[in-house]
Amino acid sequence: MVVVSGLSVLPTAGQPQPALASQNDLQAIATWLEVKASRSPRTRENYQREAHRLLVFLQQEMHLNALAEVRVEHLQLYWRLLADPPPHWLMQSSRGEERRQEPTRLLRHALSARSIDYTRTVVHGLFEYLHRTQYLAFNPV
Repeated sequence: MVVVSGLSVLPTAGQPQPALASQNDLQAIATWLEVKASRSPRTRENYQREAHRLLVFLQQEMHLNALAEVRVEHLQLYWRLLADPPPHWLMQSSRGEERRQEPTRLLRHALSARSIDYTRTVVHGLFEYLHRTQYLAFNPV
């Protein structure tokens, strides 16, 4: 260890250091939202919705606990689910009132091809950011 002006500098032994100080996926996503969507409340809301929906899918459907576990095949299943969601992913309402919803009831209907393309773009941006900042080893999108 080298000490410079009161700071400890650990040798990296050739290992790149992550650019994010995030301790978990939620913190990393929050940083991504701040960096990529802080100028527009609407963009932030849309990105946050996409990230939330993805996390619910990964936890509830794939039983994954971390973004580092995500593989290409998981995302292929996600795109298919958005195009043809199972009943437990569809919101239900009675006479205009939202009933207590299950965590997976995040869609009103199947998404159009254009909406899925938008989702892919946002999810790709999330994983690309986390990969570029060395939070994740690769971008599965």
